[in-house]
Amino acid sequence: MSAGSDAWRGDWDLDGCVRYIKERGYSRVTLQFPDELQAYVLADTTYQSTGVDEVAALHVDAHCVIHYGRASLSALSRLPAYFVFGRAAADPAALAERLASHARSLQDAPALVVLLDQPLLWAVPELCRRLAGQAALDPEFSSAGGAAIVLAEAAARHLEPGAGGAGTPDCTFCASGRVTAAGYTWELPAGVQAGGCAWAWVGDGGAPALAQLQLAAAGACWATLDALGQGLRKGLPPELERALRRRRFLVEKARAASIVGIVVGTLGVAGYRVAVEAVRALARRAGKRTYTLLVGKPSPAKLANFPEVEVFVLVADPQGHILDSKEFLAPIITPAEALEAFSPGAPPADAYSAEFGAVLTAAARMAASNPDPDSDGEAAPSLALAVRPGAALANGASAGALAPVGTAAEYLAQRRTWRGLETPLAGAEVLPAGLALPGRIGRAAGYADEPAVR
Repeated sequence: MSAGSDAWRGDWDLDGCVRYIKERGYSRVTLQFPDELQAYVLADTTYQSTGVDEVAALHVDAHCVIHYGRASLSALSRLPAYFVFGRAAADPAALAERLASHARSLQDAPALVVLLDQPLLWAVPELCRRLAGQAALDPEFSSAGGAAIVLAEAAARHLEPGAGGAGTPDCTFCASGRVTAAGYTWELPAGVQAGGCAWAWVGDGGAPALAQLQLAAAGACWATLDALGQGLRKGLPPELERALRRRRFLVEKARAASIVGIVVGTLGVAGYRVAVEAVRALARRAGKRTYTLLVGKPSPAKLANFPEVEVFVLVADPQGHILDSKEFLAPIITPAEALEAFSPGAPPADAYSAEFGAVLTAAARMAASNPDPDSDGEAAPSLALAVRPGAALANGASAGALAPVGTAAEYLAQRRTWRGLETPLAGAEVLPAGLALPGRIGRAAGYADEPAVR
């Protein structure tokens, strides 16, 4: 076997894949590649490529999924999965020197958490060895006028259904000790909390994990650099800062909405069904009507079919959320933002979160305090009237004028002003169906059946 083929086997971890399949005795295995890779095996994922596509795998009754490329490592619902991140070029020597220099310049942070893009995780052992030679990994390094470097690793290389995923319940960064988030895990020095750390990302600046981490820890000191140790940039990208400011606006729009669409953006992440029910219960307690939508990958064209919906709540993999929803007819928010918008008196969230944990905890707490979500019907209309003046005007007319229809289907049938083309606007009888006839041929400037103009 040539040196090139040996490198190819290592890049795609073929030996590890074979060992994983043989040890478990799987006979039907699906291979999932990133969407941008030209392949014919689960390449067109049902939702997004960082999540395990259990839907497509179950179509062939697969026993497991071998997932290639970046992965969110979220907890799985039905099938086990083995993850192959691939290998991208990196220079551990240059990275160690650049990171150590950056850590020395940090005076206020006790630790610098370094996260390598998943295709670069193969370089962690060599990078760790070189940093240890410079004493940058020693907690005493911080007492010498710099931040101790903490290297993050992959949270898992394979997952079983129902096992813990790679995110804390609400992906907060106030924990100490062992922290797990966005597919990574790291151990903080004693007495150091994640919220006080500085952060450094090595690799592609467009990786989904980086966006998730920067949004969750937007107030921290961030730095990014490429895999060769060059191009160090400090702070958040301007577009991310604008997106964060817009999230606050979207929460206020969701608070004033009366009709909510719950978009199911995953069928593989464990707990998605409970999260959907929790969002529905929160909306019902806030006096809002809900629709549950399963449309595959959300797009502006698909969601535009529901013009009555004033805000969408996307229940999806944490790395599959739509941050910029300007092209959509209605704004799209996360379950955590829905918890803030639909809970009366809820304080503003300290950080952006795409996890289910906070919603599930709040729903369980409300269910324990009040098992019957319809029994507090007096509180929900009061919140609705406070944020929806139109509802207040309707409520003054009669008791039944606020909600004359009971189900979503009745609402679509009775409230939609557009009825389609089956009835002429003049009110005439519906014409019987007829065969399609050939139309005119040519352009408006001169059809084929018109005499030529000289």
